[in-house]
This record gives sequence, C-alpha cells and structure tokens, in this order.
Amino acid sequence: MYVACEVLLQDQPEILEILPLAGRLRIRLHAGVEVAVTLAKIRAVVTAGSLSVSNLQPVAPELEDVFVAVLEEAQG
Repeated sequence: MYVACEVLLQDQPEILEILPLAGRLRIRLHAGVEVAVTLAKIRAVVTAGSLSVSNLQPVAPELEDVFVAVLEEAQG
C-alpha cells in the first residue's frame, strides 16, 4: 500500500520527499507550501486512487530534518 501511495503522490509539486518510516510515510513539503491546503490535496489524491488515509497530520521537524534542510540550503 505504501508503494501505491508513493506512486500517486510522487508528481505533486508541493512534495519535496516521501520517506517510509516505521510503518508510515513521512512526507516532506517544500518551504512556503500551505500545509492545510496540501494535506487536503494529498487526502484527495490518495482517495481518488482508491486508497484510504488512516492518519494525515503535520508534525514538528526533528533535529535530523533541520540538519538536512540546512545542508540542502547550503548546497543550493
């Protein structure tokens, strides 16, 4: 199911990265994206693809996320 969800979402312009993590998908968004609008769009795309969403919510960035974002910004 995770692979099917990734395929459905891989071309969404708001999504920077999709990471499988502990039985879930962690979706990183591009900076400046409206989170609530994007979450609604993700839910709609996944549902239209005949999959269900059990939990979709924003989470605070972890230290690793901040570190990766700083590296990505430095690399241009």
